[in-house]
Order: sequence, then structure tokens, then C-alpha cells
Amino acid sequence: MSIQQYTAGESLLLQAENLAELVTNKQYELQPDLLQRFGDNGKVKTKQDSIYSLNYLAESVIVNSPILFTQYVSWLRKLLEGFDITQEDLTINFRLIKETLVEHFRHPDKMMVLQHLDLGIQQIGKKEEYASFITNDNPLAADVVAISATMAYHVHLVKELIAFIRQNAATVHLMQRKRWR
Repeated sequence: MSIQQYTAGESLLLQAENLAELVTNKQYELQPDLLQRFGDNGKVKTKQDSIYSLNYLAESVIVNSPILFTQYVSWLRKLLEGFDITQEDLTINFRLIKETLVEHFRHPDKMMVLQHLDLGIQQIGKKEEYASFITNDNPLAADVVAISATMAYHVHLVKELIAFIRQNAATVHLMQRKRWR
């Protein structure tokens, strides 16, 4: 069966891995600092995330539901914030996905794919408010606020510790070897 016999979404699913490889290479050429920030594993994760994004895009096209993709983008943006991936990094990734689709994706319904993707790119920049289920009239509201603040502080400490270990990995390794002798 030729690629043209598939729907645009199905074709995109079939090509997602190859397209993600191209996107990842372009992004690391454009942003060489990513290698310093996230190491070699970051490049693997970028490709993996690009595959996921292309797959979600494909599924949204298959079911003709742009909102499926925009909701995925909102979730992804929030998730990646926790890994210190900026909104700018994500926007660059999605713009490179678009560039790669324009250059390499061949299908009569390519415009529909690009329209869904454009909505996703717009979604990256939208500020979203998340409603809390803990209201002031809840007797546990003060406890939840205190626990949230404590957790945020601990997350901050863990991030600092990870950054310290990354910067001093060789020293830490040598110290461990001496300690266990």
C-alpha cells in the first residue's frame, strides 16, 4: 500500500520517528546549549517527545479534533516546565516540527495537519489558569497551602542538588570511591 492510500494522520504516524529524528537534529543545531543543559540523554528525550507530539498530532487529524492536540500541548507545556524546559524551547521544537513537515511530509491533506499544528503552536503561548479544588471554606485549606509550600521548597532543593551533582560529578565520584575503600 502506498503512503498516499493512507489518511494524512495515518501517514504521519508511519513517518513520525523519521520526522522526529530530523526535528531533533535541527533543534540541537539551532540550540547547541541544549546539550550542555540536558546532556546526551536530553537529545534522546527530545526525539522521544517529538515522536509523542507527532503521534498526538496524527491522532487529532485522524479523528478531526484539533482540541485533542491543543489539550495535549497544554498538558505537555505544564509537564515540561517541571524538567526546566522553557516555553521558548517547546515553541522552537514545534516550529521545527512544522518546518520539517513542510519540507518532508507529502500528503494531499498536509494542510489539515499544518492547521492542527498551528493551533498547537498558538496554545503554547496561552496563559492558563488552573482552578483549585481547595477553597477557603475547606477546613483543610491552610494545611494544603502549607504542604504545597513545603513540597515546592523541597523540589527547589532537589533541583539545586541535581545541578550541583551535574557540575561536580567527577569530584563526587572520586569522593565516593575514597569513602568506600
